[in-house]
Amino acid sequence: MSRITCLYQLDQAEQKKLLEKHRTAKGADSPSEASRTPESASSSGAKRKGIIIGLLSVVAVIGAAAVILLLMQSKNTETDSSSSVSVISSAESSVVTSAADSGDLLTKNDFFALPYDGIAVIDNARKVSVSYVDAIDWEKVDDAEGWSDITMLSAGYKNLFGLRSDGTAAATGNNEFGQCNVGDWKNVLYIDACYEHTVALKSDGTAYAVGNNTDGRCDVQSWNDLIQISSGRSNTVGLKADGTVLVTGGNEWHQSEISDWSGMKMISAGYYHTVGLKADGTVIAQGSNRFGQCDVTDWKDITAVYAGKMHTVALRKDGTVVATGHNDYGQCNVSDWKDVVELYVEKNYTVGRTSSGELLITGLCFYDENISERKYYLNDYSDRLLNK
Repeated sequence: MSRITCLYQLDQAEQKKLLEKHRTAKGADSPSEASRTPESASSSGAKRKGIIIGLLSVVAVIGAAAVILLLMQSKNTETDSSSSVSVISSAESSVVTSAADSGDLLTKNDFFALPYDGIAVIDNARKVSVSYVDAIDWEKVDDAEGWSDITMLSAGYKNLFGLRSDGTAAATGNNEFGQCNVGDWKNVLYIDACYEHTVALKSDGTAYAVGNNTDGRCDVQSWNDLIQISSGRSNTVGLKADGTVLVTGGNEWHQSEISDWSGMKMISAGYYHTVGLKADGTVIAQGSNRFGQCDVTDWKDITAVYAGKMHTVALRKDGTVVATGHNDYGQCNVSDWKDVVELYVEKNYTVGRTSSGELLITGLCFYDENISERKYYLNDYSDRLLNK
């Protein structure tokens, strides 16, 4: 399934810290002043004079370099004022991307997730708060409130997962199939949880998967060179750097018949269908089309596409949104959305985030078999999502 993709904004202090980190790393290869061997007291005056002149020259060079660096930093600050920056740090990597490249798939972070009948939000201190819309009798995910340094959330069925900035993972909630056994994961860039299994993309392009392995949906150990991974209800889909696709797991609705896809830029596995964005901005879909969720062949100028339970939503280059499929709860009512930069598409609802930070919400959020008696709509809880 597809999770919220919301850029984590770096404040000025974090940007400065990042720049200093890169400067330190760059300067580590050069000998420091302290490591230079001093001349002895018996050296001639001429030699001392030469040393002094040399030192003055070094100081002059360093001063000039500092001025240039400050000018460059000032220029970068002006450039960054019109775009946001996202950083995901792991034990091995630090990825920096700019939202100015709106036509490209970026490395992004989730800022909230929706565990069963609950709302989990990452606050500005990167801690998690959890609330519920009603009293429920299953394993709650309140333990997530003890997590810290969380950069991403992903909700499965009655459970919640968090990604820490050091590339490790946390999980709480239902663990019937071992889908929460993520404690030994390292160097993780992205987590995607679905119904009974959980997958993750590692910084080296390989993948993790735990949980129900019926039909081999967790058989990803041999996958490599990945740039994206997505978990459906019964399958797992991976996108390689060369634009080809890997898939494993169930195929009861023909949703896994995608191994011949190529030239792909993005993939998303839903409950019963799989969608993909091609490099030319068009979209392809495979699987159940009972509600028209695969009717995407005429879509153009698309920058991101997401599969819900039985609907499909895509973001256009101009910031508008298009959707098709099951719409009993209004999850496809996005035709009037504008200036959208990010989407969250899951089950029976769709959330858009505009460039100004406004949340656009449509569809039914909290769902059970007695839907006629419990119509909890996500827009009724927008304040919680914005952590107000």
